[in-house]
Amino acid sequence: MQHFDRIYALPDQQLSAFLDMDAIIAIALNEKADAIHPGYGFLSENPVFAQKVVDAGLIWIGPSASVIDQLGNKEQAKAIAKQCQIPVLDHIYEATENDSLFLKNITTMPFPLIVKPLMGGGGKGMQILFDDTDLIAKLEESRMIAKHAFGDGRLMAERYIENPKHIEIQVLRDAHGHAYALGERDCTVQRRHQKIIEESPSVAINDLQRKAIADDALKMIHHVGYVNIGTVEFLLDEQGQHYFMEVNTRLQVEHVVTEMVFDVDLVACQIQIAQDEVIELENLQPQGHAIEVRLYAESPDRDFLPSSGIVSHVTLPPETKTTRVDHNIMVGQHITSMFDPLLLKLTVWGENRDEAIADLLSALEQLQLVGVMTNHSFIAWTLEHPDFDQHKHHTQWVKKVLPTYLKQRQQNLGEALAIWQYEKWLCNQSTWEQDPWNQYDATYTFPLDQLMWNQKKVENIAFEKYDKSWVSPYRLYQLGCATWIFFAQHWYVLTEKDLSLGSQTNVSDNTLQAPMTGTVVKIHVKQGDRVHKDQILIEMEAMKMQYKLASPADGIVDVFHCTENQVVNQDQILVEVSI
Repeated sequence: MQHFDRIYALPDQQLSAFLDMDAIIAIALNEKADAIHPGYGFLSENPVFAQKVVDAGLIWIGPSASVIDQLGNKEQAKAIAKQCQIPVLDHIYEATENDSLFLKNITTMPFPLIVKPLMGGGGKGMQILFDDTDLIAKLEESRMIAKHAFGDGRLMAERYIENPKHIEIQVLRDAHGHAYALGERDCTVQRRHQKIIEESPSVAINDLQRKAIADDALKMIHHVGYVNIGTVEFLLDEQGQHYFMEVNTRLQVEHVVTEMVFDVDLVACQIQIAQDEVIELENLQPQGHAIEVRLYAESPDRDFLPSSGIVSHVTLPPETKTTRVDHNIMVGQHITSMFDPLLLKLTVWGENRDEAIADLLSALEQLQLVGVMTNHSFIAWTLEHPDFDQHKHHTQWVKKVLPTYLKQRQQNLGEALAIWQYEKWLCNQSTWEQDPWNQYDATYTFPLDQLMWNQKKVENIAFEKYDKSWVSPYRLYQLGCATWIFFAQHWYVLTEKDLSLGSQTNVSDNTLQAPMTGTVVKIHVKQGDRVHKDQILIEMEAMKMQYKLASPADGIVDVFHCTENQVVNQDQILVEVSI
């Protein structure tokens, strides 16, 4: 935020304040601004906001409200794609919420299917259906998320492609008809249908596929008279056939990847187009390879549940011509469950993909954030995975490999424990370094799961485990009663009471705990109700995502420790069930 001339605090820090169209426009008018750039949040694809900005006499830096409305509706967007002879997956949609015909038709479609909000994006509300088990409940869950996030509960369903690639084309078109496709971005590494890693160019397609997908994207924006920057998204099946998915009528979070590869300022292009300037990019050619990773406030050890906390330490890699860090992280900042979990973006450019990956891993090694759990370790693990190296990953790959990741984390826990024990020992050796009889190459052994450590330097531990030996630099931070340890691209948090990362406090089997800090949005049962194991009792919301919490056992609801709309902390007991 230090780059801005002026910053305005909204009167209310609730999420709704940041979506207050009239308040934002009033600030712009009061400051005699000429235009509003909507960024890439919810309002950036809201046609009502776009029209309000124009009606207020301001310039809207984006496509027109009518185009946003047209392409934001997935039904209309797919109809346009068909008119342009672009491949589209079989699909059905709801004309109204709770459309009985939709429910009837969905049962006639071959599984697997994917259900998604008709008027939304960003992966929110999507569900994959492999059969009709709990169909109505799953539709209601998607509908609730759609209504909450996008103000429209209508749904659509389409044929689900298993193990696809997610390829998107960066497009821009000025008001004079000059249109360009600035390469593709591969956004295949995802969790919960939301992107984690994006790169350009994609190594999953050849030049013929690249041209065919880009040509289809340009057909789409020419057909609707699109003016400004946008992204046309496609799925690529295992046979290499692409299918139109949607158009994002805004700047993407991952636009920096394209900027690095094409050496172009896309935000500047947006402003120039909004000023009715002619854009000439015919001579732009892609160079090298760029990869972006998103650091989220979430814990892969808890199935990527959101995490919260207060930032106590931050170290960022230095920014260069080939390394960029987009963030607003400060020591003392409170990361809450109220907003999106994205903390920062780290983007690296290299002469080729291997160089970009190596430099990105080096930058991640320098990136240190203490106080809130993130997906830092998982990102580094993914970048080094053979499947990513050989581009064998797909949109469901993260879900597939997560158990392997967690198993390796558990196996490496011994090393973290050794570091922790070593540091505790050092604290008790106040005169050790002053004693000339103590040699740095001496060996000291601790009985810790048959694991020995050999002190070489204060900042390094040489581990000897079974027949394997290696030296691993590490960093250690003490935060309250917790010790944060970073080594070998992994973070571990250890306490005297709980020596394993992410495990919950020991409680009885008949209690339901909050898996993360968040808000209780709905309680489905009341005291005295008989419930069965895995029955949904409570729904929570954190970082714009909803989670259903199930009963831990068969029994009777005995005690509630929460109410609807209450903010609860991670591991807080919510319900007790008498067995």
